[in-house]
Amino acid sequence: MRRTHVIAVWAACTVVGGFLLALPDDGPRLISFSEAHGPGLLDTVGALLIAAGSALAWWWIWRDRRRLAAAPSGGSSPPPSPAASASA
Repeated sequence: MRRTHVIAVWAACTVVGGFLLALPDDGPRLISFSEAHGPGLLDTVGALLIAAGSALAWWWIWRDRRRLAAAPSGGSSPPPSPAASASA
């Protein structure tokens, strides 16, 4: 899977999941934490979408960790080692 696809799917899952979590949910609660609190079906679907998008992003990062670690750091040179600065 390409990086742009992973980012697009992660962003879509996060936006849609957040939107579903923000919607008022007047349906029955799947779990009741108290008399007035607990996630309904919309809340659960929204949370699952956010979790799925995050899991996809973390899976991609873990799968490509060696390539990501070997990537150039953006042009900045590493700090000098203590041995090199002591001999100068």
